[in-house]
Amino acid sequence: MDEQKKKNRRKILTRTLILAACILVIAAITVTTIFAVNDWGHNDIHIDQQNPDDSTADKPGNQGNTGNQGNQGNTGNQGNQGNTGNEGDGGNQGSQGEGDKDKPTSSADEFASPVAEVDIVTGFDFGKDVTLGHWHFHTGLDMLAEQGTDVMACLDGTVEKIVVGDKLDGTSVTISHANGLKTVYTFIDAKEGLKEGDKVTRGQIIGTVAEANGSEYLVGSHLHFEVYKDGELADPNEYLSGSIK
Repeated sequence: MDEQKKKNRRKILTRTLILAACILVIAAITVTTIFAVNDWGHNDIHIDQQNPDDSTADKPGNQGNTGNQGNQGNTGNQGNQGNTGNEGDGGNQGSQGEGDKDKPTSSADEFASPVAEVDIVTGFDFGKDVTLGHWHFHTGLDMLAEQGTDVMACLDGTVEKIVVGDKLDGTSVTISHANGLKTVYTFIDAKEGLKEGDKVTRGQIIGTVAEANGSEYLVGSHLHFEVYKDGELADPNEYLSGSIK
């Protein structure tokens, strides 16, 4: 009799366990189905990083708000009417094109000539170094000038570096300006008292042309002038064209 009761209890326990397992399986299937339908398992939340105001850029009358009043018509299409044309020349106000945006735009921003009379003897191009006797790319403009001729800063800026008495380049002064511009004045005698960190203004005298020396002494006394834009060597002619007569 006791043996029969034990068998019955084992059957009841087994059925209970089977029932509990079935309930767990059904619950798991239900939760998985809910997640799959609602895509809760994926964090696909897309954040629109555009300016909320840009949503009006395609509506008539907003004239392409992405143009910032300087490119009206260049990027704006007046509500996507299929035209990429500019709204007259007014679309270029404040934006003189990607290639010209860093070039001087007014007389106050134009380069002043580094010497009073510009007489270029060596250009910004590939040629033979008359002193060292080898062919190379000349990295600036050589402007003939008598020893003692005043050398002036081309733009407002800050004296970044002064190197004195280098065996190849003599003395040079580097000035940093706005818009990523730098100018370098080589083979000069720096003005007495001029030091790194000094603020200079356009046309201010920073030194005088030195006696011919260094790697270009056979050229004669002259100013070697270089321009850099965002750390890259640039053609000085593009910045001095307005000041060279």
